[in-house]
Amino acid sequence: MGLPVLTGVPKGEATALVEQNNAGIVFEPENTESLVAAINQLIADPAKRNALRENCRSAAKQYDRRQLALDMLHALEQVMQSTK
Repeated sequence: MGLPVLTGVPKGEATALVEQNNAGIVFEPENTESLVAAINQLIADPAKRNALRENCRSAAKQYDRRQLALDMLHALEQVMQSTK
C-alpha cells in the first residue's frame, strides 16, 4: 500500500482503476522495453513517483474490503428504514 502500481495487462478493470486514480503507470503487456521505460520514469521523476504513491494510498482506502462492507451495510440499513 502506498507504492505506485506498474501494470502490464490488457485494458480492463485493473488498468482503469490505475488510470482513473492516477495511481501508477500502465505499460504495454509483454513488452519489456515498455516496463523498463515505466520503471525509469519513476526513478527519474521523484515528484511523479511521490504523487503516484499518494494517489495509490488514497485509492486503496476506497477499495478497502472492510470499508466497502460497511458502505453496503449502511445502504441496506437505509433501504430498510425507508420501507418502514
